[in-house]
Amino acid sequence: MRRPNFSILTSRIPPRRFVLTLVLLAVAAFCVVNAHIPFSLALDPFALWHGDGPRLVLANERMNKYLLAHRYVPRNFDGVLIGPSLSANFDTRKIAARRIYNLSVNGGNATELRHIFTPAAASGRLKYMIISLDPYILASQGFKDSTLNWVRPWEAALLSMPSRWAVVRALHLRPMEDIFEDSPAGWNNFDLRKPRDLSRFNDAALNRPISPDEIGRVPISVMPGAMQDLKAMVALAHAKGIKVFAYYFPYDAIKFEIELSHGWHDFRATVETAFGPGDVVWDMNTSTYDYIRRRGESYTDGHLSQSGTALVLADIQRRLDAQLPQ
Repeated sequence: MRRPNFSILTSRIPPRRFVLTLVLLAVAAFCVVNAHIPFSLALDPFALWHGDGPRLVLANERMNKYLLAHRYVPRNFDGVLIGPSLSANFDTRKIAARRIYNLSVNGGNATELRHIFTPAAASGRLKYMIISLDPYILASQGFKDSTLNWVRPWEAALLSMPSRWAVVRALHLRPMEDIFEDSPAGWNNFDLRKPRDLSRFNDAALNRPISPDEIGRVPISVMPGAMQDLKAMVALAHAKGIKVFAYYFPYDAIKFEIELSHGWHDFRATVETAFGPGDVVWDMNTSTYDYIRRRGESYTDGHLSQSGTALVLADIQRRLDAQLPQ
């Protein structure tokens, strides 16, 4: 019986050839994993280098808007709307004669919103900003998407998963998400995925009487760190000569009375320490706005419907036109 020959395992490979082999394998692996990089440089899906045409949100909303805020937003828009999902579905193109990009992100808190806003403000090109104020953005602090905390633009644009998805979608190798099909101004049309809650949002339900026993007595929580992020964002706007507008999101009348009314005065008193005398701040949770808050067609699942956003955008336009020359 012949004995097995293990000479191939025990043969001596010249060290130089061994090292060269490892280097070639590493280079090959890098090229396979990052095969999208040449396409990313050529397509420039985030308009970081040479692109000037319209750009859609193609992948991770947070990362996309953070990257677009460096060059695309300040070169193509005069102002930004920023907030969480409560303002992410606002089609800012409906504000006539204004170029406004919607930098809002689903689930965004003050920490993330400040980070996304900073490169757009630092450009020195923005003229005004609009902040959607509500308890959600101040209820937590820190980054929900940890990559925003450390990644640099070139790393995110070339090496990140959002970059890979952006290239795939820009090349039409995968169908676009329907909610971002029309997003050159940042519109997240998530209404397409949110059927209206007809049992809750109708005129009768929003105009029913409320008993004192229904009203909650829990104060609205504000995280100190989140408040500092809001103050820093407003301070940056002031330093860059950006006019600040801020509105309190109009909750439906029943939700507001039952869940928020008890702590609303103290919440407003805390939030408004972030703003200065030249800022325009207004509350849409008053009887003046009952044409929105007590109208069933204004809401879907707690977010504003496109009918409701149109009413809020019209009110924002009145504020802008009163303060800014055309």
